[in-house]
Amino acid sequence: MDPAIMQRDNEHGRVVVPGRRTDDDERCALVVIHERTGDWAFLPHGTTQLGVRVSGPNEAKVARRILADEP
Repeated sequence: MDPAIMQRDNEHGRVVVPGRRTDDDERCALVVIHERTGDWAFLPHGTTQLGVRVSGPNEAKVARRILADEP
């Protein structure tokens, strides 16, 4: 996991949750950043690796799907 994670200039807020990689089951952190533009950036291996930015109706689609599968 990242040592001290600094806030980005375009960052409105974030959530960091521990997880495990799907390829080797090693521990990692999922960092989800809510950007000031309204977009969400998903950084599945911490802030130093590649991530995915989701915007518009797709962010709600992801959230609805996650919540729909809650027990």
